[in-house]
Amino acid sequence: MKFLIYHFISVLFFLLLTVNLFSQSQSTPLSNDSPPYISTNYFENPFNLHSKQFTPTLSVKVIESQSYNSGHVMDTMWRFAAQSMGNTAAIVPQTTLDDTTFFSSTDILIISSGVIDIPSNRVTTIQNFLMRHKNVYIQSEYLSTYTSSQAFATIVTNLGGTFSWGSTVSGTLAPMIILGTLSNTPNNVPSISYFWYGLYGTGNSTIENYMQYQSNYFGFVFNPTNPNYGIMITNSDQDWVRSATSVPLMQNIMYRLATITGIQPVQNNVPKEFNLSQNYPNPFNPETKIRFDVPKSCVVNVTVYDELGKEVTTLVNRQLNTGSYEIKWNASNYSSGIYYYKMTASGFSETKKMLLIK
Repeated sequence: MKFLIYHFISVLFFLLLTVNLFSQSQSTPLSNDSPPYISTNYFENPFNLHSKQFTPTLSVKVIESQSYNSGHVMDTMWRFAAQSMGNTAAIVPQTTLDDTTFFSSTDILIISSGVIDIPSNRVTTIQNFLMRHKNVYIQSEYLSTYTSSQAFATIVTNLGGTFSWGSTVSGTLAPMIILGTLSNTPNNVPSISYFWYGLYGTGNSTIENYMQYQSNYFGFVFNPTNPNYGIMITNSDQDWVRSATSVPLMQNIMYRLATITGIQPVQNNVPKEFNLSQNYPNPFNPETKIRFDVPKSCVVNVTVYDELGKEVTTLVNRQLNTGSYEIKWNASNYSSGIYYYKMTASGFSETKKMLLIK
């Protein structure tokens, strides 16, 4: 009897899975940037996918893509990639970018669609998010006239870098070679076999090229010279996510976005109470470290102020698990003087003084 029940459940599961896959394969592209439809391979290379539980667990906000086109499932794929790395992730409306309300509850921002409109006010929001030492993936597209492509170039310029888009290359750009750490950390992804149309670009030393087809580059990491800013990653074809998903590469991108945040756990013990330690070295030039203890999971904020009480920068503003942490502040772009850093968390508040001498 148990065997019959087990057999019935197995057959039912198989039928449901078959219907689901069939419905995916019947989808029809509605945009001009898409080739004849290729069924989305949600779990490409499933036995080599990397899964890592980060400490702290990071909060990822994914700007939705499907209201523009129901076949543009990039948002659900990015959510899956974030969750598979141990982070929390939520798909949120495009209107989320109209103000800064989400900043305090978000560590990583994903703009999943390259064809949605990103007006100037939303470009400013993305830029301000980066200036909070938080990281962004923004999907660009195969024409420089798309506002997503323009947003990437504009933000790079505004934050001290240099970047310009070149021309569109038509057809299948494969294999698209993956360069640097995004090719091997944590997954081995030397290339992807699908990239449909693309816009190549060039930049100065702030731009790290990570996607190459023949002699041109189609994927970029912006590393601002100001160490208190976050990084921004882009490439110019959303169909490598929508139509021929490479989850291992998405995980590599998520790993890069999650680990270049500046905050590090320093020990595994469980603190008994909140504590904010004196920065060291102090006085310092230009970099100092700040250590703090968190006895329970909660939202922690560490902000730096100048001598007049004006906010200078926010070093931490996120949900942290129980533990002891250390954050670096590089003050190379600030003048000598007295600064204050304040920690607030779950009713706890403490402020300490530090001295920058150049």
